[in-house]
Amino acid sequence: MYEDLEAVAQLRMGRATDRIAKECSETLVRTGAEFAARGLSRSGPFEAARLKLFLNSAEQICREVANTWRDLIIRKDGKLSQSGIAFIMSKVEESGQSQARNILPASQTGGSGDLPAWAHEQLAHGVHSVVASIRRDLEIERRETELFPSDSTTASREVFVIMAAREELRPLYEEAICPAVRQNGLEPFLMVQREPQASISNEILSRIETAKLILADLTFERPNCYYEVGYAQAKGKKVLFTVRSDHDPRRMNRQLSDPKIHFDLDSHRFSFWEECNWTPLLVELNERIRQAIHGLQTSSTVSDRLSEKGENEVLTYLQGIQSGKPGTLLFYDHFVAQELGWPLDEVRLVLKRLFDKGWIERLAGGYCLKNR
Repeated sequence: MYEDLEAVAQLRMGRATDRIAKECSETLVRTGAEFAARGLSRSGPFEAARLKLFLNSAEQICREVANTWRDLIIRKDGKLSQSGIAFIMSKVEESGQSQARNILPASQTGGSGDLPAWAHEQLAHGVHSVVASIRRDLEIERRETELFPSDSTTASREVFVIMAAREELRPLYEEAICPAVRQNGLEPFLMVQREPQASISNEILSRIETAKLILADLTFERPNCYYEVGYAQAKGKKVLFTVRSDHDPRRMNRQLSDPKIHFDLDSHRFSFWEECNWTPLLVELNERIRQAIHGLQTSSTVSDRLSEKGENEVLTYLQGIQSGKPGTLLFYDHFVAQELGWPLDEVRLVLKRLFDKGWIERLAGGYCLKNR
């Protein structure tokens, strides 16, 4: 039915599967070492920890399969139908069975051999529950769409672009931003290219409120750009940041008079770019937009955000920002909430749970990653 989508689906899922498998393997080795240090390599708690790890990995892969096919089918058909759900679930069930089969060789990585019989029974039940949960979520989405059909305007697929109205930024928009947005099935909107029907400020604020994502380039330090970003964050919108590389406040040999990123936005993730070298930025933006869309889907409910899934999303965000940067970065709860587009009180609860679990520590009124 959707054979023409198979190639791109496999590419997307293959990349995600490799990442999940690597994370699972690394965590399994680390967990084995921690239990071995306490003389608990063959204990029940260790087997339970391994089982939980395998189930989490299987669930991530099954949901990646479901989300990939859901995205592609909606982009092709314009909606999620019963036949589309049936096709998606056939792929999810196939993946779930494959995950269950692969647990046996994977379980031997921990150093204590195969999982016990009780664990295999729980594993089979767990995979079945994951598949059933995915089927339920898709059916709920289909029924809600039928009950509350949304307007088929570009606003629901729109990425509002914030950037300085400077001619030298036109290649940035045309060579990197536009293609990256459209490769993810969305449509960019740049105000400076169009005449607003209402006043400029009202039109801008309205577009920000209805946009799916916000992409903000802060090159040239324009106050109006910072104002629009602040408004978007106050509305709980997901904002992706870019800026020319000479604005990096951590750049080597930086002079005080050089342009910079203002207002401590350094704790947000920025994609830095060089003029006339648009391919790296295009690739990075394409992936960041894909991740943002996936994040909006997977953490769309309170239960998701306050579950272990939400903890993993916050931790991944913190690790991504810290990665490759010298020194220790401080993360403040309101910045994390703005970056993820989550309510502040929910972010505070998740940060507290990560602190209690030893993944982060408190420092100077904020949080930083803890060396593990």
